[in-house]
Amino acid sequence: MRLKEPAAYVLVLIVLAAAHPQAWGHTPSIGETVLVDPMGRITAYIYNATQVTDDDLTRVAAALLEGLPVVFVGGGAERLLDEAEPPITLGNLDDVKAAGVWRHLDQPGAPVSVLLVRDAFYTSESLDAAYRWLDEQVEAPSGNLTGTYRLVAVLTEVDRELPLGVLETRTEVLRVMDAPGPGLIDLTVTQRLTPGSAAGVSGWRWSSLEYAVEGSAPGANVELSSYDEPPTEPPMGIFTLLWRIVTLRWGDLVPWLWGDHGVAWTDLSDYGRHQYHVRIEAPDDSEEAGEPLEARHHLVLKAADGADPVFLTWAQAGYVKGGFLSTERYAAPPTGGLLSIRP
Repeated sequence: MRLKEPAAYVLVLIVLAAAHPQAWGHTPSIGETVLVDPMGRITAYIYNATQVTDDDLTRVAAALLEGLPVVFVGGGAERLLDEAEPPITLGNLDDVKAAGVWRHLDQPGAPVSVLLVRDAFYTSESLDAAYRWLDEQVEAPSGNLTGTYRLVAVLTEVDRELPLGVLETRTEVLRVMDAPGPGLIDLTVTQRLTPGSAAGVSGWRWSSLEYAVEGSAPGANVELSSYDEPPTEPPMGIFTLLWRIVTLRWGDLVPWLWGDHGVAWTDLSDYGRHQYHVRIEAPDDSEEAGEPLEARHHLVLKAADGADPVFLTWAQAGYVKGGFLSTERYAAPPTGGLLSIRP
């Protein structure tokens, strides 16, 4: 019997009497997995997607209405989204091995969290990602902001491309309340790219990460209203100079000896095409290439009159392995798809 890592939860597995003994292992093989707190109250349901019955779907619907998170794992996990009908949906559901839906009834406006874990094959790490998602904090705007913004949904995507790396993308969707109709949609996107070298599973390092939101793509109907510009290089002030000396980053201190080092952000956005597009790159031999990359994007979209917002969102990571004499490069397939929102 597997215990969930945080001490605040106890894992109880309810199985049929004829279930295989391995049903008590890491992945439920039949029936339902129930998370309960120390008081014995149910806090979440996890189902093996290949074993879900009509009776299970009835309990799933009831759990979602009660504000309890539900997770499907295994092949066909994306079926949960059809049953739950969350206010945010993604068109590309290929290779989804875990999906979750959670209506936060304790938050203003009852925002909904959605989880998508993609992997070529189902592994236990897909379930681990679901456990981490259950611990994610969701905070709707409060105080004076409640009259201006309403949190609609939070989409968490975990794209596993090991041994290359893992890309996690969290998209928070807020509606600007004083805008007419669907009006303005405020997006805050945070990403974490962990290369295989940082995860301890391979020698692959990351070389680039691109993220884009396209409002003029086929099926999309939004305009790019505004966005935060990507960060620029840090200033060469006294503090920066001393910091580089203390940390012995000589390649940054005297780049003319080692060439250009450090992470570079390139803004490829185009208001005319209603496209937000940023490319992040690291030199192959830099320290940053072997460490996790964290990125943040913030933009505002204007929806077409009388229509729910729809836009294309995608991300693509590039990886590199080897050295000067023998270098391998690989570009992972783009992830994402048409994102639809029902504010």
